[in-house]
Amino acid sequence: MIRQDSNRSFDRGVLQQSLVLFLPKATYRKQHAVHFVNHVIYYALSESCMIFNKLPDSANVWIYTASRSLSADEQVQISETLNTFLEDWQSHGRRVSGQIEFLDGRFLLIGAHIPDGDISGCGIDASSRAANVALDLENLTWLDNLQISFRNTAGDVNVVSRPMFREYVEKGQISEDTIVFDLSVTTVAGIRDGRFERSFKDSWHAGYFLPSAVNK
Repeated sequence: MIRQDSNRSFDRGVLQQSLVLFLPKATYRKQHAVHFVNHVIYYALSESCMIFNKLPDSANVWIYTASRSLSADEQVQISETLNTFLEDWQSHGRRVSGQIEFLDGRFLLIGAHIPDGDISGCGIDASSRAANVALDLENLTWLDNLQISFRNTAGDVNVVSRPMFREYVEKGQISEDTIVFDLSVTTVAGIRDGRFERSFKDSWHAGYFLPSAVNK
């Protein structure tokens, strides 16, 4: 069964703004504050409604980025479409246990697991087709994973091309504490451990996008 993001009782943006107000201004810059708040939110999720609560750490995960933020209604509609697929998902005749998660209203995560086995290429392709069908029904598209996703100073998710992101880095608009999203994470453990969302200086982006140009 699909656990919809709407089950979560808080709005992340509102929670971010509220928590930042309580941080000592003399101690934290805004980027540090947002980074701290994100860790608080991930901790809350892991304790109260752990992400992919029906899948083990070893389960595979595929990450899709929507071309724009998805409304709550759109997330519900996409969930309902994908639920039909998940109920019958198989790989070489074996039942696949699958779940989806929405993060920040922008990312769709599909998690999947077969005990003592791997999901075949055909099984993976089937999930990709289902994700595309679900989004097509909402007249939206998934962005390719060559795009770079990061949080701006307000904590919102921005998605830009690699050349544009490099330009931001060179101009000092991306700091070492800017939060970036790692779309190369492939396991549920990676999501739970916080590898999907981390600071620029701790991500692969730092070694690729001229780290010497980043403001310290």
